[in-house]
Amino acid sequence: MAEAPPLIIVAPTVPVPDAYDPASVSMDGWLQVFSEFCRLSNILAEPAEPPAGQPNPVNNRRSWFLKCIGQRNFEILRMASLPLLPNERSIPFHVQRLKERFESPQLVPVMRMEFNGRTQKPNESIHEYIASLQDLASKCNFGNNLNEMLRDQLVRGIRSDECRRKLLAEVDLEFANAKNIAIQDESIRRQSQALANAVHVGRVNSQPKPRAKKPQNPNSSPTTSRQSSSNQRRGQGQSTSQGQRQSPSQGQRPKFGPCRRCGRKHNCHTCPARNWKCFKCNLMGHTSKYCPSDRVNSVGTEEPKQESQSGPQTELIEQEVQNVFKLRSFC
Repeated sequence: MAEAPPLIIVAPTVPVPDAYDPASVSMDGWLQVFSEFCRLSNILAEPAEPPAGQPNPVNNRRSWFLKCIGQRNFEILRMASLPLLPNERSIPFHVQRLKERFESPQLVPVMRMEFNGRTQKPNESIHEYIASLQDLASKCNFGNNLNEMLRDQLVRGIRSDECRRKLLAEVDLEFANAKNIAIQDESIRRQSQALANAVHVGRVNSQPKPRAKKPQNPNSSPTTSRQSSSNQRRGQGQSTSQGQRQSPSQGQRPKFGPCRRCGRKHNCHTCPARNWKCFKCNLMGHTSKYCPSDRVNSVGTEEPKQESQSGPQTELIEQEVQNVFKLRSFC
């Protein structure tokens, strides 16, 4: 009986990490990705550097580093490695040259000021805020106080006042517990908002729909129907306004008799002689020609009428008043 061929296990191909881009990732972060790639690909670690004066042998891990670092970065390392080749320099040497080129030295006091002033942005999730705090804290050299500083800045900089009250109510609060409480609070608020929106949409859909409009005459165009409706509304408005302006006597102007104040035919309650002073009796409200004292004396119930003491001046003023009335009648 023939023996079965041996089983060959082929390891999966590990994708090569992207080239180092200083604008999107730090050198330390890229090195972690490269280390995981070497571990999955069974690439041996770089040996220790030989003593000074002895040549540094070519290493497989170093070759992969130069391949994955990118063409632009390789040119920088090639110029920095002269008069040797880049593969004859160690990986720490290349890392230091790239940090000097793309990452400026960070002062601890400056980084701590930035850490203490970091608060949660309006559109920033709690996960993004905590990750940003941890990245800043790694550059502040807090040492054993790292968790305490992270906890205090999380409580101070979180945007939700309700979540801050929950954190302050905890006794012996640790950074890990504070992070879990903040994440859970944000998740509950988002789910509550989604539920409220769903309830609102359900209420809107449950409302009765408006009645359908009556079908228009197929022979009439939409423009004609709109014009007819506007004309109807305009006619109704005009009829209403005319009805309000018309008087009980079918809109005709009422007729008045002679005014008892000045003698003209108009409403005596709006006569301008109401504010005039009579030159005979010195009373307000009428002219001397229609003074009530004349009518009283003619009946004989009062003393005989006294002659006016005004003289020619009174006659001139009365003549001017009559001229004013004549001019108004022409207007």
